[in-house]
Amino acid sequence: MNTTKIIKKLILEIIFFAGFGLLVLFFFQNAEAQEATYYVDQNHALASDSNPGTQDLPWSTIQHAADVAEPGYNIIVMSGDYERTTINTSGTDNSMIVFKGNTVPQINFPDGSNAHLENPDQVIKTQGFYISGNYISIQNFEITEISPYRGAFYLNDAEHVEIIGNYIHELNPDLYDGGGVRGKGNYILVRDNILWRVQSIGVTCSGYNWLVQGNNISHGTDRRSDGTSVGTDVDAIRFFGRGHIIRNNYLHDYLNEECVGSPHMDAFQTFSVYPESQWADHILIEGNYCYNFGQMLMSEDQAEVNTGQNCVHHIIFRNNVFKWSRAVSIIVSDRVDYFSFINNVVNDAYYTSISISDNSHHAIVVNNIFYMNYRNDPENRRGQMLTDSLSKIGSVWDYNIHEPDFTWPIKQPEFDTHGMYGIDPEFVSPESGDFHLMGSSPAIDAGIDMGRLQSELENQGQVEQAATIAEYISDLEEYFDAVIDKDKNGVLRPQGIAWDIGAYEYVQDTGDNGYIVVVYPNPCRVFRGENFITFSGNINSEDVIKIYDISGRLVNKSGDFFQAAYPYRWYTNDVSSGIYFYVIKSADGQRQTSGKIAVIR
Repeated sequence: MNTTKIIKKLILEIIFFAGFGLLVLFFFQNAEAQEATYYVDQNHALASDSNPGTQDLPWSTIQHAADVAEPGYNIIVMSGDYERTTINTSGTDNSMIVFKGNTVPQINFPDGSNAHLENPDQVIKTQGFYISGNYISIQNFEITEISPYRGAFYLNDAEHVEIIGNYIHELNPDLYDGGGVRGKGNYILVRDNILWRVQSIGVTCSGYNWLVQGNNISHGTDRRSDGTSVGTDVDAIRFFGRGHIIRNNYLHDYLNEECVGSPHMDAFQTFSVYPESQWADHILIEGNYCYNFGQMLMSEDQAEVNTGQNCVHHIIFRNNVFKWSRAVSIIVSDRVDYFSFINNVVNDAYYTSISISDNSHHAIVVNNIFYMNYRNDPENRRGQMLTDSLSKIGSVWDYNIHEPDFTWPIKQPEFDTHGMYGIDPEFVSPESGDFHLMGSSPAIDAGIDMGRLQSELENQGQVEQAATIAEYISDLEEYFDAVIDKDKNGVLRPQGIAWDIGAYEYVQDTGDNGYIVVVYPNPCRVFRGENFITFSGNINSEDVIKIYDISGRLVNKSGDFFQAAYPYRWYTNDVSSGIYFYVIKSADGQRQTSGKIAVIR
């Protein structure tokens, strides 16, 4: 329930129980008086910034709307080609200022398959936003051609800003480091945006408590508008500050051939410099699907290396999938301590899957599957172990699967005592990127939850390692309110007698107590006129059906996108071709099943 609804509910209770009806009603009416809807429509024949901003007499610029906006204003922007907007005014906790395109942007080429520089279906096009106000929401804009500005969204110490459902593409300004979302702010929401061919960095989290969720970021570039290189790295997401959650994003296809220079191309990157000006700690990165990068993570703490402060620490990666990196996939170096890597899948790295080195102590590497990471040298297969003696201090490395086995580095007896070497994890379809477990997988019930691991280490006398696990559990509760353990699809762990290894928990049909589900048609061939998929079987009206895409992002769920009557129908009109996964769960949590769906356009 949002804050406004809570306030209204409390007001009604006061009216009923306390008898202060007239006084409260006066307050209620005045609180609602500030809520109003205004319109910007540059193509309207009567558009003018001297108008009252009604639908019949709209304003002509977004900038004017931003200048006069007050808390509670909902500003609807109609189709057009608008200039960059500076937002200095602020909403309030109960009444944000909302800027919203009247239609959802038309996304024609987020994967680069039919790319060209002009989007033929431009709707509400702008050159971006500079935001120094607080409690601002910006939704449904197409942002492109921002030169000479820096960043589609630039935050100047803004707080409580929402950036939702925007299409950010072809950002190649003259200046260095254009970026999709950049600057500094606190309590920032970046959700369900498409970023395609964004110069330099897609999203840079800087400040406190960002939530970056459900975004599709691909095809980053280093090009300026004149075709020359900006001469810097090209990354999907960078993170600095504290308390960020980066969840369920699809990061993919950062390609050398689309750049004019030779940038490092990382899915994630963080670092510090000396003297200290950048830092990152207590960051949760979970449920992301990352495909085709130079590296998946690059991290280092140069401030601490140069005898400065400890600036990069307590970074958590869990339930992520990393497929196809052109170097070492995960690099943790130069005193990045308290790094946790739990229940991830790393597949098809050129050198090896993970490297933790250079006094990066108190690491946790547990319940991961490292699969076919040896493209550089199949005969002398490189594996993953902690060989740096300083990095071993307080570190826990166990319950992982390594396929294939490796010959270098030499295995350490204190690590992966419960691990599996040279054992096929039996994924559903690793070639196509489906890393769900088959029913015969040795990864099922072979992992361990963190509470039991802590107890196990304490019983073995490994006090410092047990303390590392305890600190991880405490961090989840204190910084992220995320103690409840779920897999990449949101399925509770464990489903069996113990956690599964890898990003996905295997969900088994339990016979009489489980589901019998018929999904038809599957595959759904939209080009043949099949515009919905029917779920039938022993599903009842209280069950919840959720649909996820291959990146783990929730696409839709019953009650929102299904017809209320049985059988349930999932309409696929607005869904792109690809593989999707459904999870069906009973209201009491006693029954659950899942499966795969293919949509072909």
